[in-house]
Amino acid sequence: MKKFISLLLVFCMVACGAVVLADETAEVYVTISLSPTDVPVILEKIAVSDADSDGTLTINDAFICAHDALFEGGSDAGYSVSVGEYTSIVKLWGVENNGSYMYYLNNALAGGLSDPVKDGDVLHAYVINDTVAYSDAFMWFENTFDTTEPGAEYTLTLYSAGFDENWSPVVTPVEGAAIIIDDEVTQITTDAEGKAVITLDGEGEHIISAADGSRIIVAPFLKLTVLPVAEVFVTVSVSPTDVPAKLEKVSVTDVDGDLVLTIYDAFVCAHDALFEGGSEAGFATVVESWGPRIDKLWGVECGVNCFYYLNNVAAGGLSDQVKDGDVLHAFVYTDTVGFSDAFSHFEKSFDEIDAGEELALTLVVSGYDEQWNPVSLPLEGATITVDGEATGIKTDAEGKATITLDKKGSYIISALDESRILVAPIMKLTVNEAAPAPTTEAAPVSDAVNSSAPAPAASVAPVTADGTVVISAAVIIAAIISIIGFSVRRKNEI
Repeated sequence: MKKFISLLLVFCMVACGAVVLADETAEVYVTISLSPTDVPVILEKIAVSDADSDGTLTINDAFICAHDALFEGGSDAGYSVSVGEYTSIVKLWGVENNGSYMYYLNNALAGGLSDPVKDGDVLHAYVINDTVAYSDAFMWFENTFDTTEPGAEYTLTLYSAGFDENWSPVVTPVEGAAIIIDDEVTQITTDAEGKAVITLDGEGEHIISAADGSRIIVAPFLKLTVLPVAEVFVTVSVSPTDVPAKLEKVSVTDVDGDLVLTIYDAFVCAHDALFEGGSEAGFATVVESWGPRIDKLWGVECGVNCFYYLNNVAAGGLSDQVKDGDVLHAFVYTDTVGFSDAFSHFEKSFDEIDAGEELALTLVVSGYDEQWNPVSLPLEGATITVDGEATGIKTDAEGKATITLDKKGSYIISALDESRILVAPIMKLTVNEAAPAPTTEAAPVSDAVNSSAPAPAASVAPVTADGTVVISAAVIIAAIISIIGFSVRRKNEI
């Protein structure tokens, strides 16, 4: 009977949350400040277990576990408490300060070290620097963790904890505090409402804090993550001839909040940007035993009859990462029995030529060898199309073809194959103005003078501005000599 009662009591204590199982833990974010500028621990995620074996997860457990994880020598060297009517800290992060310590749980003054903690709690302990008036001002931002996009404005709100004349806790916005970004003090200050606007460009995690030269403060902290963004080119084929999205540039953001850009993110963003009704109407996934798969693509409930390629290689799954410039092509199988649809692609997804210039194309089709390794093979006999119109030009045995376009503009180059179900290849081609024809320049005068061939003799009388012909003395003398010579020759002939 006694054994039964004992078991019943244990059951009741567990049910009421009074007993912590041996393997139970909570993830708590811990900050420890020794001074306004000396903060050795900033929002570190600590796995808190029942370190003091009192059957509950408490603030005391969190401090013990934080020192064991991060302080050299562990909690034995860096942390201790005195146990009496009240349990209080006597050493924090190796600093003994005659019991002058404070700690806040989720930005509210904690009641004591025995206060319980749970997953996601934020705990901040600090050494009191003003041990006379205890004027240290505990500050915090409205958000402890948040995300933003590159180049976007982000509004901070800074608060300070204090007490009124009756020693009741009060919260006030902080005006005039300088914002600190990754240890760099900025010229940005909070206004009368405690607000300030910052802009971050670098992707990843940034630590935001603040400084106030007018008083001793306990520095606030915010971990602000700039989400990754990538420009990805997305194609969606519903059938070989129905391609509603052709290498559309999509700005991919972190839709699912895992701080990684994936194929899943790309498809959601593509539908949100291009499909009427967005991703809620046009795109859906389900989770199978092997992981998530597409269940609806571009409004088509395709089930398992959907596949996708990343940079013309069969993707491993929706969790595959994407980056700037990636090319993503998803399609719905037409052959839902043998899945014989052949994925094809050009050697280039984008190209640029001048009007009248020949464009050399190479078309390949994806397949598998006898060991089921992916291979790319030249596609022979496919008809090249320009903006959906067949050209009559076919690829040769090496998958090659040449076309010429005479007009400036943007074109979609694709291909058809009557012998198989072809997932249409897509190329975006830009045709520029034709290059100007080279001009023939006249030979310089000096070249004519220096030429080995003698220049023909020519006499040109100069003309004045009023049209009068000017005859030089040399011309007159030459004429007289000619006349005299003619007269002498005539006299001798007589």
